[in-house]
Amino acid sequence: MGGESSPVEEVERLLQRGDPLLAYDRACHADSAALDAVDGARLGYLRALALARSGATERAAVELAGLVVSDAAMPADLVEDTAALHARLSKDRALAMDPSTQREGFARAAEQYEAVFRHYGRPYSAVNAATMRFLAGNRDEARTLAEATLALLGDDGPTDDYWRAASRAEAHLALGDLDVAARWLEIADRTAPDEYGDRSTTLKQLRLLCAAQGLSDDLLGPLGNPDVVHYCGHRISPPGGSGQFPSDDEARVAAEIQQALAARRVGWGHGSLAAGADVIVAEALLAIGAELHVALPFSVEEFVETSVRPSGDQWVSRFQRCLEAASSVVVTCDSAYMGDDALYGYAGMISMGQALNRSHSLSSPVWQLAVWDGNPTGLPAGTAHDVSVWSGAGGTSHVVSVGGPPRIVPAPPPADVVVQRRPVRAVLFGDLRGFSSLRDEHLTHFIDGVLPILAEVLDRHDSVLDRNTWGDGLFVALRDAASAAECALDLQHALDGIDMEGLGLPQMQMRLSAHAGPVLAGTDPIRGVSTVFGRELTRGARIEPLTPPGAVYASAAFASLLRVAPGAGVVPEYVGRITTAKDFETVPMYVLRRQQSS
Repeated sequence: MGGESSPVEEVERLLQRGDPLLAYDRACHADSAALDAVDGARLGYLRALALARSGATERAAVELAGLVVSDAAMPADLVEDTAALHARLSKDRALAMDPSTQREGFARAAEQYEAVFRHYGRPYSAVNAATMRFLAGNRDEARTLAEATLALLGDDGPTDDYWRAASRAEAHLALGDLDVAARWLEIADRTAPDEYGDRSTTLKQLRLLCAAQGLSDDLLGPLGNPDVVHYCGHRISPPGGSGQFPSDDEARVAAEIQQALAARRVGWGHGSLAAGADVIVAEALLAIGAELHVALPFSVEEFVETSVRPSGDQWVSRFQRCLEAASSVVVTCDSAYMGDDALYGYAGMISMGQALNRSHSLSSPVWQLAVWDGNPTGLPAGTAHDVSVWSGAGGTSHVVSVGGPPRIVPAPPPADVVVQRRPVRAVLFGDLRGFSSLRDEHLTHFIDGVLPILAEVLDRHDSVLDRNTWGDGLFVALRDAASAAECALDLQHALDGIDMEGLGLPQMQMRLSAHAGPVLAGTDPIRGVSTVFGRELTRGARIEPLTPPGAVYASAAFASLLRVAPGAGVVPEYVGRITTAKDFETVPMYVLRRQQSS
């Protein structure tokens, strides 16, 4: 008997497919009043699991802390899974530690997993405890737990259950039985060919075991997820025209693109849809059944007139077919083009960040496919810019050379400073909770004891372009997302260290929002200083009122730019889709946390 799937089934399916952010959103927006107690508790567990799989460890911990699952009222598997998720979060924290202290973190996770195993006697917790003991250096205890896992699973048992097959493989890998482990990995692969999220979870765990034994993770090949590709390239010239991508080169370029994609199993593609390289790659991705995720720099209508139709009307229909078939489309700037090519560069960086985020979530290989003439330009947009940014983020590029054979030639980041009409800049907006209660007798202490400390933080950051304050409000413009993220967390840390009571002030916490996008740079006629203006400032300002005191909330664009920033020490954790102040927009939101190092 057919019918719609339940919210729990839908969220589980999204997690299996490897889309934890969408799974979390679906779980948050499910009608909980229509669920019974068991499904309500399971949905709460899935919310926390989705956050954990997305890398939002501390957000998952908060979600899990509010979840009460009773042994008496709930199914055994749900009770165990909920208890084991606490241990999983300890494991994730250990992975974020400095290598010199990781063993201690793995030992804590092992204790938690083992406690769950001893209480419930199920193989999932047993095999996780075995792996954590192995990583903590306790090989004898790891062997005992791996053998206990296999005893619970039986010698053979069913071969149509992914987690049972994966657990057998993990236990045999911990025991050093590599041939047997490989056989069970092949069985696990056959049982879950499209459950990319589940496979990613297993891959991350088994890679740790391989690394600890000095083994190549080639053993894990059967569970490898499809590749993620960021694509870019030159626009094609109209028939008879000249340019970086001559129209009579289309057939060769299309064939080489198809060959490059056929050589790797590709599941997801991220890029734009300009006439020429973009559309040709998009068509090839759709032809092999890959998901297409499109980022346009401005409105569809204006994009068609500037980036599609000039190459010939036939490209417009091809563009429309790809757009309709895309799994997602995001317009990265809702203001007009205004002849500003920096908007193309911004959209490219958003696409690159999205591709890297997806790769991280799915444990998938990620690479760039570029149709490029090989000439660095130093411009803030274009194929050379995208190849340069990708290389700077540590990525590798496969280049289909226009007019020549493919070659891998990532250009170094341009050294010249390029003047842009709307450069991409980061902005912070802050508000101090508790300020409105201050009277005049308090303000002297606030001005002398609080503001100088915040000012000192800003003075330390060379990337600050402008700053302003008005009462409890704070505005900071900075050169890029990575430096803005560091500055925001430094401001929060400095404020936490102030002895408000000693100053005779009430406890005050700051809400901070972070956003990055194309801005108008100029001189403020009122203050007479250089600053930034534009629609993106409004977008950033609308986030701040929804930010919890003491936190830094960041837009999805900011999170994407952080991902392509080399050596960024701050990580964005997914919060969910939030409607910003004054119903400005409903968008994905992230909270910023410093990358754990000890």
